[in-house]
Amino acid sequence: METLRYSRRTALYVVVTLALLGNPFLNARANDFSLYGQLSNTRAGLCAATEVINSFIYLDNLAPGVFDSTPLIPRGMTNATARNDFAWFGWPGEPSGDSGYYKPGAGNPDVRLLQWKELWVQTFAPTVPVTFASMIGNVSGFPTLDFLRSENAKLEDVELIIQFVGKSSAHCVDLVSMGTDSNGNPTIQYQDPNNPKTLISQ
Repeated sequence: METLRYSRRTALYVVVTLALLGNPFLNARANDFSLYGQLSNTRAGLCAATEVINSFIYLDNLAPGVFDSTPLIPRGMTNATARNDFAWFGWPGEPSGDSGYYKPGAGNPDVRLLQWKELWVQTFAPTVPVTFASMIGNVSGFPTLDFLRSENAKLEDVELIIQFVGKSSAHCVDLVSMGTDSNGNPTIQYQDPNNPKTLISQ
């Protein structure tokens, strides 16, 4: 799993990675959009929590043999409940005894997002072989397009956090594919939690 932050007219930097060890899908070139959850954002602006849950659904669907006995979205928990627990309330068995990701005054949101993903996986899929890391991309602090393509080729789920220059608000989407057009320009496809049933291409 990747969580990236993007600032228009600057670039991207990586703050979170979570990957299945021994990923059996290394020859893939793009994620299957049909495997993602279709949970929608709310008026409260829970885009990051929504896309984390949509990406957990993607991983459950991508590797059912891995998550069959310990799915990332537990059986009996609705997707909306999962989003709200991740966002606001915490969840049964959450090790820190804390509230959700959006807890006011809880510090750096990127660091906290990594922590809460770790806690979620530790709670619901503790025996699944995954790796966690916090990282910065290239020397300038941003990952390259080649890095994103390499993660996409391994069927990693990748969250992009989009922040516009001069504004404090941000928006989170799930990266589905990276490519190039006939002129060699980079292309991107992603899921937006404000319109989660539509694969958006740019």
